[in-house]
Amino acid sequence: MTPLRKALTALAGVALAGALTAAIPASAQAANCPANAMCVYDGHDLNGLITWTPGNSCGWRTNLGDFSPPQNDKVSSVWNNSDSRLILQDWRGYWATVLEIPAHQSFNLWYGDDNIVDAYVVQCY
Repeated sequence: MTPLRKALTALAGVALAGALTAAIPASAQAANCPANAMCVYDGHDLNGLITWTPGNSCGWRTNLGDFSPPQNDKVSSVWNNSDSRLILQDWRGYWATVLEIPAHQSFNLWYGDDNIVDAYVVQCY
């Protein structure tokens, strides 16, 4: 593969990854996510709060399948309203990383990432 073709292939991959998630405008960010918390939502644009976890719970995994009723495979948007990193995971016989959300960022999940999250982990810097 030529260097130009490699570069174009890599660029297409980055563009596709950007299409799978979309940042949520600040005006749409819901007020129901406390300061220094990580919040996951059943709907896009931060609608339908499922739960939240304090952002200083370093290393803590919130397994959405342990909820009653189970809330796994429902997450469509997230708001990391903390100084930590939020790691979304899918159970595939092991905990596979779906997406890492940097501090103070919110995203809608689309296509292959929507409704597959089974857990999330707080990773402190």
